[in-house]
Amino acid sequence: MTNQRLVLICGHAACLKTSLSLVVAPRLKINLVNTYGMGTFDPSSPVKLARDRAVRYERLFAIADTYLSKGLSIWVDGNFPRRAWRSKILDMARYYHIAELAVIYCHCSKALTLKDRFERRRVDPNQPDANASDMSAYYGSVSQFEPLLDSEFADIAKWEILYYDSCCKILAERSQPTALGSKIYDQMLASGFIGPA
Repeated sequence: MTNQRLVLICGHAACLKTSLSLVVAPRLKINLVNTYGMGTFDPSSPVKLARDRAVRYERLFAIADTYLSKGLSIWVDGNFPRRAWRSKILDMARYYHIAELAVIYCHCSKALTLKDRFERRRVDPNQPDANASDMSAYYGSVSQFEPLLDSEFADIAKWEILYYDSCCKILAERSQPTALGSKIYDQMLASGFIGPA
């Protein structure tokens, strides 16, 4: 067992995955790897989008493996809608005997808040994944997302899933609190991503 930590943040478009990652990962002194930094994508057709997303994830997997092989902790940011993509990261956690793993699943329960976020993306093309700039991106990510299952974490000693409603700024009740999950919670609270209980 190493002292390495691994955080996987996943979920739907415009649910603050990257915003949260850019603030909390450095506070925890964890190296951040983002899918949005792995190339652009072409949403003009499902075939082109699928091709470009696969390329981005393969690049991310290679970089994540390099960090982990050097004994470093990582925070991985992406939608990760497919269980197969999450499995690649979770298999790395098993291979490198990661001490603690946390998954943050981001969603939003308020359509109006999402519409505002997509409007900001249309106005500011420099935002991460600015191409995903309308509600269809959200609904598409919801329809494609394969639910998280406890069985995905088999043979990982310490793990926790944090369910985050970014529009209401709340975390769901935690059933298996871990030290890493508690540190993430504290930093989300301190930086205003969640409100006080």
